Amino acid sequence: MLLRMLVSFQVADALDQPFPDGQFDLVWSMDSGQHMLTKKKFVSELARVAAPGGTIIIVAWCHRDLAPSEKSLKLEEKALLDKLCSAFYLPEWCSTADYVKFLDSLSLQEMERHKRSIGDATDDPRVQNGPG
Repeated sequence: MLLRMLVSFQVADALDQPFPDGQFDLVWSMDSGQHMLTKKKFVSELARVAAPGGTIIIVAWCHRDLAPSEKSLKLEEKALLDKLCSAFYLPEWCSTADYVKFLDSLSLQEMERHKRSIGDATDDPRVQNGPG
């Protein structure tokens, strides 16, 4: 059987997906979360379309998790994230711990964590020099 008979592609709103509840055994979000203005709603939609016992994998740019004694990122980290947001037209970032909290609030079992350091894009000229 040809692969095209088994696979289909659809463009849809990640915050309001056109799929029924529990539709997929595997929900894989690749480099989408950082673009979502409402990350909690985004995670909620991923969970909604995942089948009971299914797997949700979120691969997204995240800032580092804060230490228990920290209330926010360091000023230089915020400045770098602001450059990244400006260069790539991104809303505010969150940490992997934030994604876990969002999932925990939905009573889900576990999440695959993939994290990129905020330094990964610092050699990009759009980050160093700003957009345009």
